[in-house]
Amino acid sequence: MDWTFFATFTTPYQMSLPSARRLAERTHAMWGRMADGQCRILWVAERNQLRDGHHLHALVAMPSQFTHPHLHAALCEAYSVAAVGGKAIKNEGGKVTYERRARIDLKRYDKRRNASGYLSKYITKSSQLLDWDILGK
Repeated sequence: MDWTFFATFTTPYQMSLPSARRLAERTHAMWGRMADGQCRILWVAERNQLRDGHHLHALVAMPSQFTHPHLHAALCEAYSVAAVGGKAIKNEGGKVTYERRARIDLKRYDKRRNASGYLSKYITKSSQLLDWDILGK
């Protein structure tokens, strides 16, 4: 599959496996609306080694225009709203600050860096409690 991004999603709260699935589905729905339904996400939930709970890693396929800085920023903003809600506390010149913020590391996909191999190691580990799915076409 052709991927556009490799992403790591974290939240300011402890995320259970059911919460991880709901967050992946909400993010996919928001991004899909932004891209006229042309969004595919392969995600896995991984135990967060820095604290209790989980975080997500994902391969994302989006139309190529989403690599442009303003649309890339819009994807990151939409993820944060999906993760923590949209309670804005300040808007200065179009720069919105939210009460709580989720972190996303959304990088262009590079086949040479083997992100697909990284995700597949979690999918094939039967000894580890995790969840995963492919959302979209």
